[in-house]
Amino acid sequence: MKRRLLVLMILMIVGTSAASQDVELSYDGLVKVPDSILAEAWIKPNVDLRPYNKIILEPVEISYRRKPPATSRAQFQRGNFALTPKQQQAMSDGLNEAIAAAMSAENGWEIVKDAGPDVLLVQAEIIDLEIRVPPNPEQVRGQTLSSATMGQLTLALEIRDSETREIFARASDRRYANVPGSNRMRHVAPGVGKREVRKIFAAWSEVLRVRLDQVKEISGK
Repeated sequence: MKRRLLVLMILMIVGTSAASQDVELSYDGLVKVPDSILAEAWIKPNVDLRPYNKIILEPVEISYRRKPPATSRAQFQRGNFALTPKQQQAMSDGLNEAIAAAMSAENGWEIVKDAGPDVLLVQAEIIDLEIRVPPNPEQVRGQTLSSATMGQLTLALEIRDSETREIFARASDRRYANVPGSNRMRHVAPGVGKREVRKIFAAWSEVLRVRLDQVKEISGK
């Protein structure tokens, strides 16, 4: 499957008969990548990423799938919890930190702050966030919560030229933070989901690095 995906990406990037193939186009001219590791991935035909070796990481925005109730009691009753502003900022920073770790200098990339001809702009968002276990110990108050999953979140990602803001690629992927060790209902302690979310961020970041490297390698061939 990986070889098939790479061949399809080559066909799209070099533009060989893209118009004659049965491909799906986005509203802004991106081509959908079949059998992507992520749920959906779109790429600009004929894109050449060889000039780029730096990345700007935009602040990560976060939005909920369903707005959590205003009170802790209501959140517990409905199993729909909210992050504090500090926790939300930590989640936002955590995703960009994971991307920065994957796109390190030893992997041929550099994280910068200023736009330039060799700089890509990466805008990541966390959307449809749903937290099903209390992130704060004070929300429990002696109650016991059992769940098979700690929640879900979706990555929405865009990659653009940092100067022109031309869109090169777009991707989205939903992941569930499952309770470690079982897919059955288990008691969940407050805050236990942090480790699972970090694993999801690391997995997303590694996919981003690998795919950008692959596109760079085959650009212009």
